[in-house]
Amino acid sequence: ENNAVTAIGDGQVDLRLRGIAHYQAGGFWASLESGFDRRNGAPDDEFPLNLTLGASAGPVTIMPFYSGVSSQGGIDISDVGTLGGFPSTEEEYERFGVRAYGHVNDAFGITAGWLTTSDGKNTGDVEAFSIGVVFGG
Repeated sequence: ENNAVTAIGDGQVDLRLRGIAHYQAGGFWASLESGFDRRNGAPDDEFPLNLTLGASAGPVTIMPFYSGVSSQGGIDISDVGTLGGFPSTEEEYERFGVRAYGHVNDAFGITAGWLTTSDGKNTGDVEAFSIGVVFGG
């Protein structure tokens, strides 16, 4: 439905510009991704920011991360009905967590991760855990 709570951001085409910087020294590294999301419609434009640090020790890599989105305007979800509909509702969040990868052999690895939402506006209070298997060849 066009004005359902799940319609935040529906009805527009996003143009996304991204820049990525990566630095590595020995078994340590850092990656920064940011950019600008031009949202052609509603809601307003956004600035994403993602930072991941990494350290490898033998077959294990640990990667703490931060992820955030800053909206450049829009309406609050409490204003839907008086100032606009759900597609024009802004969404902002800050999340952090950690991922780990264990290299078992050349064809197999194990991954796990955890993240939580530390702050946000018009977004879900997400806390997640994941595990996975990586197959290579």
